[in-house]
Amino acid sequence: MLKFCKIIPRKLQQTSFLNNPFLHNSFRHNRIPQVKSIIYLNKRNVSSTSTLTNSNTNEIVDFSYPSIADTLPENLPTNDVNSIISFNQSILEFIHNSTVLPWWATILISTILLRTFLTLPIAIIQQKNGAKILSLQPQIMEIFERLKHEVVREVKKRNGTYEEFQSELTKKFKTKINEIYKANKCFPIRNYLLPWVQIPLFISNSLTIRHMVDSTKSNSTIPENTIIGSTSEVDIITNITSVDNISTDTLINGGILWFNDLTQTDPLYIFPLAIGLTNLLNIEIHSWFTKSQPSLRSKILKNLSRGLSILMIPVASQAPMAICLYWLSSSTFSIGQNLIFQLPIIQKKIGFPEKLDTSSASKQTKRVKETLVTFKNNNSMKTKNASLKNKKKK
Repeated sequence: MLKFCKIIPRKLQQTSFLNNPFLHNSFRHNRIPQVKSIIYLNKRNVSSTSTLTNSNTNEIVDFSYPSIADTLPENLPTNDVNSIISFNQSILEFIHNSTVLPWWATILISTILLRTFLTLPIAIIQQKNGAKILSLQPQIMEIFERLKHEVVREVKKRNGTYEEFQSELTKKFKTKINEIYKANKCFPIRNYLLPWVQIPLFISNSLTIRHMVDSTKSNSTIPENTIIGSTSEVDIITNITSVDNISTDTLINGGILWFNDLTQTDPLYIFPLAIGLTNLLNIEIHSWFTKSQPSLRSKILKNLSRGLSILMIPVASQAPMAICLYWLSSSTFSIGQNLIFQLPIIQKKIGFPEKLDTSSASKQTKRVKETLVTFKNNNSMKTKNASLKNKKKK
């Protein structure tokens, strides 16, 4: 990476600006520090400095400019993704170096810690919010019954249509529900907080471990076509490589049992099958403890999740075992979390309502549909009777 020279005319060299001694000292003593890259160190030293001599003091002023790449900090992230990966990797390396555990145990413990301190509190908030919403369903059903009769009377007085009844009932019902939720400090949007935290965390950690695996493979040796200029340059390059590999080189032998090398895929396909089965088990556990009748949307989402769980098996078969270990530990943590939430003692401690009618929500939806259908049928019958009377009169 060579510096470029800037040619200055001779007349400009003799100006008072260039002959100023203060300018000479600032250029000599306050130069920008240069960070040499490995490519630069592998090249022969070539003089590319542009200098001018002061005719009065015979001092040499260096007008060379370092390249932009050489003046950038070494650890400057190229984008936000790299900064997130670097932050996650520093956490893993801190746990690994402070506990002196092998990498398989480091990945397992870090997964448990991250899920415990980041996703578990949000999961508790989500469960409490959902339970509170279910406990309000009887009150919501009473309000719906009252609104239904009120809207029917109002629409019949003005001979309104089914569309008017549907629109007015839906509008008033939503307004009342929002008032109840606001008064009880529970909001349905909180039920979607966990995926918005858990999914980015899962993706960022997977990318971090993948980056560490790739760094272990690529930085283990110096490329064969590298041109070495001197022994000191060999030392510098070796030191740089060892710094990059100081924590990730043990991934090659940081496993246990049949997965000793965490940078390779699972030859026995035990991890891929276990990942697929644990993901399926998570979905089924959620279905087992949900007593309400599933809607069409929930059925579609459930079947889609099942398909993705099966699709994870061939994907995991091509992933390094370090990533598979993280995926398996994360899904296993989710299973334990879902099972613990169903224990009566845990539900009581975190503030779950004692009695929940989980079928009331489905009853509410069913009753709304029945009311709309009944009104529509009655309205259509009145229209038919009116048309028949008109025909008889004619």
